[in-house]
Amino acid sequence: MKEYIIPIIALIVGTILRPTGEYLLAVILFQFGDLRHRKIGRRWKSHWSFNDPDKNESHEDIVTLHQFGPFVRGSGIGENYNYKINARLEPDGRIHGTWRKIQTGADWYGSLMLHVSGSGKSAKGKWIGKSTYGVQAGDREWNRSD
Repeated sequence: MKEYIIPIIALIVGTILRPTGEYLLAVILFQFGDLRHRKIGRRWKSHWSFNDPDKNESHEDIVTLHQFGPFVRGSGIGENYNYKINARLEPDGRIHGTWRKIQTGADWYGSLMLHVSGSGKSAKGKWIGKSTYGVQAGDREWNRSD
């Protein structure tokens, strides 16, 4: 329990003092955070698709993640959409969390779970979410863009 107190306090302070607070929070957690977690805070090329045969679509966007110990916050920017990600990174490389489209009037949200490769250069998994089309799900893949 003790190992989670600093990241939780830092996440709260970072949310209140953003964006300067996020930078300070990142510095604090980099210095004192749990080093067992892989470092995934960076830009990723994201590819996601639907598992619905009637909706044969795939999308690509850019995901930017900020990592604070095991906590991950980020955003995705696509051609016609933007979304926020709040997640947790487990020591074994699993990422699980939520996403929410942020455009005015959009009511699209859901969950995601990915596994970061041993090299830390890719992550693969699934997403599920609710949109104006109902509940949808599909595959998701992130590749480092650096």
